[in-house]
This record gives sequence, C-alpha cells and structure tokens, in this order.
Amino acid sequence: MYQVTRYSSLADQLESLSIPAGEFTHAAHVETAWLYLTDPGRGAAAFRSALLRFVEHHGARDKYHETMTVAYLRIIAARLRAHEPWDRFAARNQDLLQRPSEVLSVHYSEELLASDEARRLFLPADRKSLPKPRGATP
Repeated sequence: MYQVTRYSSLADQLESLSIPAGEFTHAAHVETAWLYLTDPGRGAAAFRSALLRFVEHHGARDKYHETMTVAYLRIIAARLRAHEPWDRFAARNQDLLQRPSEVLSVHYSEELLASDEARRLFLPADRKSLPKPRGATP
C-alpha cells in the first residue's frame, strides 16, 4: 500500500500522480476529498481537477464519473465539522467509506447514475436534494 509520509499527504501524492491506480481505493478517494475540502488552499475544484489528471494519467478516463464526484464532494462538505481531524470524521461517517451506491442511492436513482450523461456532467439529484455545505467548509 502507498505510504503517506510526514512530507507527503494523500493530496500531494494525488497531484504528483505517485499513487498507483490500483491502490487509490474508494476510501482513499474520500480521505483525499476531505483533505482538499479542509485545506483553504485547495477546495472542491482543485480535487476534481487533480482527480481528472490522475485518471487521465493512468489511462482510466472512462472510470471518472462527474456526478458521483461532485455529489460526494457536496455530501462530505455538508458533514464537515470545524477543526475535526480525519480519524474522527471517518469514524463518524463510515457510510461514506463504503460502496458509493449506498450513500448516493438516497439522492440518485440507479438509472440516472448509470447514464452516460451523469458520467460526463454533474446532474442534480433525482430523489432527494443533496445537502447544503455547513459553515465549517472553507
């Protein structure tokens, strides 16, 4: 498994394209998104951009899903608490670290998420609106 050193966070490794594609798990995606959202110098747009570079670098552009990415970023942002470390956030939000369909199925139908349009563009939820970010987000 990739090593996060004190000099290199997951976000830095994503940006430098040094995480092997097969080791960038769903949980690592969520943790990295959390890092971007809690870093005033990064944010959601920077995460999306870095993730796109990463999948393109690894020849996996077809695995990128715009609606899932943006929806997860919005859900994570809504659950942030000021100054909460990753381990507490993760413990409080185990559902985010499991299969994406379980969290997103509250907001999206399987049909919408399976569509080519949802893969290419962010589409609004067709079941329940996504939560609004809390005041703790940068």
